[in-house]
Amino acid sequence: MQELSALRRAYADLEHGVSSREQLAYEKGLAEGRVAGEKHVAQDHAAQREALSSGIQSALNAFHAQLDSLESLAIDVTCAALERLLGDASQHAALVVQTARHHLNHVATGSAIGVEVSRADFPSDAQLESSFAAFAGQLRAGVVAHPQLPAGACFIRLTLGTLDASLDTQAARIRSALSEIHDA
Repeated sequence: MQELSALRRAYADLEHGVSSREQLAYEKGLAEGRVAGEKHVAQDHAAQREALSSGIQSALNAFHAQLDSLESLAIDVTCAALERLLGDASQHAALVVQTARHHLNHVATGSAIGVEVSRADFPSDAQLESSFAAFAGQLRAGVVAHPQLPAGACFIRLTLGTLDASLDTQAARIRSALSEIHDA
């Protein structure tokens, strides 16, 4: 009986040892699994971040390429609109008056001597006078319509020289600026 008791104790000790080792193995497996899982998640996260970053960069490159093509189109549309606006002779008188008014509002009082425009834009003196009536007192030489000036011409005589505010000159400056943007 002592032998049976010793065997039972030995068996209980072995069972307890196995149970302890199982528990340690289980805890070790959990810890190793957690570490492996965290490592796998970190790798997946890095891969996802790289894929996202690459996708964003590709989208930005495509967006910039589209903007470049739109910029060129915008310049072409602007030039076409400019040609259409300035090509309409019926609008020249209004445009010349607006241009002269803009420039005369920005020059110092007393520095504007006179304005010369095309007779083609202002066929009657009454139209010329009514169009520039607001500046009659500011201009020593007044406003003169010359038959030899081309349509759209507008020269503002100043004490320091002449300002060419002609529609063609302004259009050429705008085209030049747009061309520089287009070529850049």
